[in-house]
Amino acid sequence: MSSSSPRLEAQDWALLLALSLLWGGSYFFSKIAVDALPPLTVVAVRVLLAAVALLLVCRLVGAAIPFGRWRDFLGMGAINNMLPFALIFWAQTEIADNVQNLSHFREWWLLLE
Repeated sequence: MSSSSPRLEAQDWALLLALSLLWGGSYFFSKIAVDALPPLTVVAVRVLLAAVALLLVCRLVGAAIPFGRWRDFLGMGAINNMLPFALIFWAQTEIADNVQNLSHFREWWLLLE
């Protein structure tokens, strides 16, 4: 049995780089934001903007939006988005920048293994 891993093509590397820039840029700008505003305010604005964007995309593609289940979506949003980002943004106010940068580098490190 061969244990060779699949090779990444140039397009795969480009997509990974784009993802890294988008994801890393998000943390970079959140660090700037939490220096000016409380972490929970930044999280609330971030989640609200994402919800509005998702609602607009659903309207554009004609997807049905089950407004009758808003409590379910609110609970999932709080557990899956609000809580983790609140903790991440709070940590950005407490942890040195160089430690944060190392933690975001792990995705690339895992890829190179």
